[in-house]
Amino acid sequence: MLSSIVFASLNSARQKGRDARRVSDMNEIIKALHLYAADHDGQFPPPVPGPHGGWETSDVNPANFIVAIKPYMSKVSVDPVNTTNTGFNLFIPGGNYYYAYYRYDQRYANCPDIKGPFAVIAIHEVETAGFDNKQNAMCGTPSLCSASTPGGCPSGRNWNTEFDYSVLIKEGL
Repeated sequence: MLSSIVFASLNSARQKGRDARRVSDMNEIIKALHLYAADHDGQFPPPVPGPHGGWETSDVNPANFIVAIKPYMSKVSVDPVNTTNTGFNLFIPGGNYYYAYYRYDQRYANCPDIKGPFAVIAIHEVETAGFDNKQNAMCGTPSLCSASTPGGCPSGRNWNTEFDYSVLIKEGL
């Protein structure tokens, strides 16, 4: 009985450790994206789209995840688990652990408050139930819309309906 308690505590500590690494990785990737932009007229790299709705994700080909920022990092990080168990769907949790990146090249209609290109970097799933998410990529006023709003939500978007952690970064020098 004691060993099962110790094992459960150890597993919980490992999950918290992986979630802390995920947040740290996001911060490092964001720094590398800014360094890349500084060398490329303020622009972030275009994603290399895969089978995930145009998003570049770390689970498809970990060695090539955001390959453009490799010169700015010793190694581009991928999720510590980095698996997709239930087939790709941004809205389904349950073992889909990966990082995702997307660059919106032009003004995005759902974000009337952002005038130019921007990128979103995100963690699809975290492991800790009490994960304190201090990052939430959001633009406009998505609360004015519901899931059944025809044509999506023209007044805003919240990427944390699809991801557990997301950061929106604007382009420009």
